[in-house]
Amino acid sequence: MITKQGVVTKLSGEKTVKVTVKEYRTHSKYKKQYSITKNFLVHDPKGNAKLDQKVTIEPCKPISKKKSWCLSSNNTKS
Repeated sequence: MITKQGVVTKLSGEKTVKVTVKEYRTHSKYKKQYSITKNFLVHDPKGNAKLDQKVTIEPCKPISKKKSWCLSSNNTKS
């Protein structure tokens, strides 16, 4: 199953958080690494997520138009 790790950047509602995922890719021709930043709206059923906390997210069935990821686990920020 696909999982992504990111940082909680915004607490949108009671059960919704915005998670920023940063990943690195390598250009096929020039072999230079570059970063890509994506934002995901994530369903947090228990409401445990806090700002600047590292979390793991996984895909789930669509809950709303833009929210199709669920909070998998909370990790403390190192």
